[in-house]
Amino acid sequence: MHSKLPNHTPRFSLSMCVYAVLLAEFCIAAELGGTETEELLRRSIEMIEGRHSISAEVTHCVDLYGKNLVGKGSYREERSGPHPLVRFELKTSTGDSESSMLQVCDGRYLWNYRVLMGQPRLNRIDLERLAKAVEKQGRARQGGDPTLAQPLAAVSAGAGQGGTGLGDTISLGGIPGLLRSLQESFEFVSAENEVLYSMPVWKLRGRWQAARLAVFLPEQAEAIQQGRGEVDLARLPKYLPDHLVVWLGKDDLFPYRIEYCRREKGSGESRVIVAMQLLKVSFNVPLDPKCFVFRPGVVPVADRTSEYIAKIVRRFEL
Repeated sequence: MHSKLPNHTPRFSLSMCVYAVLLAEFCIAAELGGTETEELLRRSIEMIEGRHSISAEVTHCVDLYGKNLVGKGSYREERSGPHPLVRFELKTSTGDSESSMLQVCDGRYLWNYRVLMGQPRLNRIDLERLAKAVEKQGRARQGGDPTLAQPLAAVSAGAGQGGTGLGDTISLGGIPGLLRSLQESFEFVSAENEVLYSMPVWKLRGRWQAARLAVFLPEQAEAIQQGRGEVDLARLPKYLPDHLVVWLGKDDLFPYRIEYCRREKGSGESRVIVAMQLLKVSFNVPLDPKCFVFRPGVVPVADRTSEYIAKIVRRFEL
């Protein structure tokens, strides 16, 4: 099964104009509240986990600290065992040089290979150690945690807390892991009918959950926890968003675009600081098993498993 964002070149006809008018009227008609929006995201995760494989082209844009970077690459995911197999490649131009990232989750390790300014770096995460640490934390808590039915789902959710980095989160748990990380940190308050190019989509809007926001703004923690309106989101670190937008396909509930946004102080206009878009998406097509194999070669390997275990422990303590 294939799902593509179409060619952007416009071709106009009377029938297309009529279709556009009808579609516009339909888009105005429906908007979902918070509870329905959360349910929509839950169904999205469930549907994606039911896919045997996903492949897509990726564009990734960053607008931070006066720099605007655009990366392009590819994404592959297969669910044939207890952990999703993932290959995520991205190349970004940075002035006169090019940086690259390759992440491969082979079911045993997550390999993270980066080249920045011509310097290669390689690290890995031991998924078995990580899953055991999550299970141990879950047993230690009274009442348990429902996400522990799928330990790496909890891991990927914990990995995504506190920033706009998509890499480790999506590579640990696949696209469902990325969506779970958003669920963990954001409250989705509304969804409206929208069109992404010519594709009907749900446009979901999210804001930080109070508990997460209080961690980033400790001096305003009391106002946040009491739900008072004077919280100054402009004091968030520059690399953090203050709200989130996710586009889910109407037919397949697949996240074709994710934006992390900041409102400009003074004007209140929304600015996208990080965006990822998935293009030419295909479902349930055979993937070459070799794409989920990583051979480190002569580059020294740094083990980051303990660092990630510490992240998960902190998450359970929140």
